[in-house]
Amino acid sequence: NSKVHILDTETFETTFGPKAQRKRPSLSVGELKDLAEQAEVSAQSYNAEKDRDLVSEDSGV
Repeated sequence: NSKVHILDTETFETTFGPKAQRKRPSLSVGELKDLAEQAEVSAQSYNAEKDRDLVSEDSGV
């Protein structure tokens, strides 16, 4: 699924409201090293069998 789920991380008001603040991304880490560590942990815990957004081939039958 190529849709971005921005409302999973930001509220509707801060994203689209009259006082929208979309100039900078909201990150849960302060440094690049922490972001790399978080990505490593996330990659290790990834399970393709549980990924419902993964595109699979359809034989059409």
